[in-house]
Amino acid sequence: MKSIENADTPNVQYEISDPLVIAITPVVSVQMITYNHGPYLAEAIEGVIAQKTDFPIELIIGEDCSTDNTRDIALDYQRRYPQLIRVIYSDRNVGMIANGRRVRAACRGEFIAFCEGDDYWVDQEKLCIQVDILSRYKNIDLTFHSCYLRYENCQKKFLSCVHSSRDKLIELSKVISGDGGFMPTASLLVRRNLLLSFQDWFDDKIPVGDYFLQVFGSQRGGAYYLNKPMSVYRKNVGGSWVQRTKKIDALIEFEKKFYYSLRQLEYLIPEQKNAFNRIIVSHFSGRFIAAKNMNCDRLMDVALNILKDRMHMLSHLQKIKVFLLQKRVFVFIFPTTDLVLHVINKHIIRLGLK
Repeated sequence: MKSIENADTPNVQYEISDPLVIAITPVVSVQMITYNHGPYLAEAIEGVIAQKTDFPIELIIGEDCSTDNTRDIALDYQRRYPQLIRVIYSDRNVGMIANGRRVRAACRGEFIAFCEGDDYWVDQEKLCIQVDILSRYKNIDLTFHSCYLRYENCQKKFLSCVHSSRDKLIELSKVISGDGGFMPTASLLVRRNLLLSFQDWFDDKIPVGDYFLQVFGSQRGGAYYLNKPMSVYRKNVGGSWVQRTKKIDALIEFEKKFYYSLRQLEYLIPEQKNAFNRIIVSHFSGRFIAAKNMNCDRLMDVALNILKDRMHMLSHLQKIKVFLLQKRVFVFIFPTTDLVLHVINKHIIRLGLK
């Protein structure tokens, strides 16, 4: 065991690993952050152990002071598979963003894959398939695939994140417009040098790093989509990010930070203005309607103010969407088509909205 003193805080980090048997230069590092995932962690780890590769890999588990048996499970697997697993933890909880940062900093592979402690992989060839893609296409930094969606307390799995009937390259604009759920986290494989180049984005300014990883990873040559479900995303798990943002104050803070981050990202990629407009209108219109269904005026105001802040940059049809939201005419508007909006625009005065 070695301890790592973090310069920013007196909290001490520890790494449990065996340098005598673990690969010195793994091709793939698997990042697995976990917190209170006791019922699920073993399945996540087993999915990595099951990988059939002709190259060395390492699994780095970042355990964030769970209150259940998560750490015990992680350490037990490290003892059983010292040639594969490294476990990082600290004296106190550091939070999801910092936990992810310290695990990424420890990664040594040419590529980094992701599998959080409540998700799992279901294809033994997953890493081989994805490494082959990035090895053959040097201008692409990220590959991902479809997945299965599994709701807590439900044994059935549902196909999700299917973007094509075949493998294909997906351009940056579609990734930007797709929101954070466009690529399942457990499906991602990226070049480590790409990830390290924008490491500063993974701090407290951004609420969730997945979306920004997807955008930066697709910026150079797009993202290579594999039409093969090779992972499972658990929905409504107690320790998941979705559950942690259910409180209204946390959700409002998230939406404000997400908009701030989108604006920063748009500044860096100005040629994708239209794509950023689409994601902002789509995301915050959806938030507005969800807030209305929750009877949450505060969240409605936040979403609407963000949309109004963008009015001068929106297309005519996007402005109509925002205008209708302001007038609380949205029951049949979302989702909608350009043709429907043209008709609404034509008769907007007759509807009494002006």
